[in-house]
Amino acid sequence: MNADSYLQEILKQQTLKEDSTEIKELIRHRNEVEALIINEFANSSPTIDFGGSHAKGTMIKANFDIDIVSYFPHDDTEPGDSLKEIFKSVSELLSQNYTVREGTSALRLQSKDSITLGRDFHIDVVPGRWVDDEGGDSYLHVNKGPKNWLKTNLRKHIDYVAKSKAIDTIKLAKFWNYQAGLKIKTFVLELMVIDALNGTDELALGSAEAMKKFWLYLKDNRDTLRAEDPANPTGNDLSGLIEEIRYTICDAAEDALEHCSENDWCKIFGKLETDTDIPRISILSSTANAYAQTAAKPWGVG
Repeated sequence: MNADSYLQEILKQQTLKEDSTEIKELIRHRNEVEALIINEFANSSPTIDFGGSHAKGTMIKANFDIDIVSYFPHDDTEPGDSLKEIFKSVSELLSQNYTVREGTSALRLQSKDSITLGRDFHIDVVPGRWVDDEGGDSYLHVNKGPKNWLKTNLRKHIDYVAKSKAIDTIKLAKFWNYQAGLKIKTFVLELMVIDALNGTDELALGSAEAMKKFWLYLKDNRDTLRAEDPANPTGNDLSGLIEEIRYTICDAAEDALEHCSENDWCKIFGKLETDTDIPRISILSSTANAYAQTAAKPWGVG
């Protein structure tokens, strides 16, 4: 089997079908969260929208998520006067039904049931406030960093990734990120893949050549690696999400390129096995598996 065929099998194994147990559970909790927020803040008429890898088409079985954004009218103060108060109000509401882990701008939901306590539901709730009546840009609270808010646009994020033609390559890059335990924020990873492969013929293919170009891009930009938010290029500095792991990322890219030169893709993604005539992929144990429970979370409304 050549490299491209191998990668196509990896993509098949990492595909979650809409009728899968995982997707059905995501939708069930999504509906529950939506009902909780709308009922609690009925007078505010919050806008509920959905993002994350499911909305972008970049979901993989090893590391999947859905973002539920809850944006309040720009002049509404019922949920709170400030972005921080809105963030806390939604967090307290969801804590009635879930264990809530507060992230940079999102609320990660986990089970609070005694039997499944701490189980991750792969859902990030992102409270915010519309910038104006147009319903495009929004403000989010930020828990850490040089400023406590950011301006962004969920729809621009989704459209930018979904229309990039790099979906399959992004999926493979996400799986590489997961397998190698790199913890690159999903949104930042998506942006780097698009930047690396912009204008090439391999974007829609998830090909070996596309992956090599992506890793070469990381290797060649070792000291200048960056990502620019398409929703707010000059206002959102993403450098802090890269800086601490910059050289770890680039070293891992160099390792991947070395395995490619040896035509040993299994050392990057895992070994393919065959069950009768149906290809089946089982990912072998590796040093990266120690990171399996701490895979990267999406940045912001990624």
